[in-house]
Amino acid sequence: MVQNFNTVNSSIEGKLKETQEIYKVKKDLKRLKFINDLPSVLENQLVLYFNSEIKEIKLLEKSLNYYKKCKQFLQLYKDNVSII
Repeated sequence: MVQNFNTVNSSIEGKLKETQEIYKVKKDLKRLKFINDLPSVLENQLVLYFNSEIKEIKLLEKSLNYYKKCKQFLQLYKDNVSII
């Protein structure tokens, strides 16, 4: 019985080492893929960030223009009590 165990164990040992090496290679390939994809991922995120900033700037610009119009209107009628 012990001899059968040793025989099976020795035959599995080679396969186990081979499987572990394949697993290490797979992990390394994942890391390489991540490093390879990183520049494009960062570029995409940067583009998204700038697009969102541009939208916010445009919204702020619209708000400021609206405020200017309102301020001009209020300046014109500042003495009129019924508007205030």
